[in-house]
Amino acid sequence: MFSFFIDTEPYILLFGAKKNNFGLKIKVTKNFCIDTNLKNSDYSDLCKVLCLEFNHLSKFSTNKFFEYFNNPTPNYISNQTSLKPQDFSYCISSIEDADKIYFMGWRDNYKWHAKVQSSNLEKTRKLLVEQFYKICLEKNISSCWTHDERLAVKINIL
Repeated sequence: MFSFFIDTEPYILLFGAKKNNFGLKIKVTKNFCIDTNLKNSDYSDLCKVLCLEFNHLSKFSTNKFFEYFNNPTPNYISNQTSLKPQDFSYCISSIEDADKIYFMGWRDNYKWHAKVQSSNLEKTRKLLVEQFYKICLEKNISSCWTHDERLAVKINIL
């Protein structure tokens, strides 16, 4: 499993193996470059997860490992590409109403004399973008979600 976080400085690429309780954090520059030299402990742990014997004379190369990972990655994304919250909700843990991953609109809490809940704000931050989170916080707006894909409303978050 891997995740790429572009909302931090530097960017962060995480590799993980739940079964092995393994995680590897790689810093990524704005030019999308990484340092493929790992600390000995990280290298050793990566070898274990890949069922390789830890050996400095091994033919295993972190350069080749990261190249193999990078090869299928596109060099660009078309402006026509549409990213939906449900496309990546599976990799986000602990969100309000985790079964409700389809965005279906906004709720103006001022109309209902209510206050946006912090759990809803956190879900907005995780499944949409930071900009929507900030607007919801400032304007007392809740994002609305459903488990029924047929009720989903298109939202552009790319």
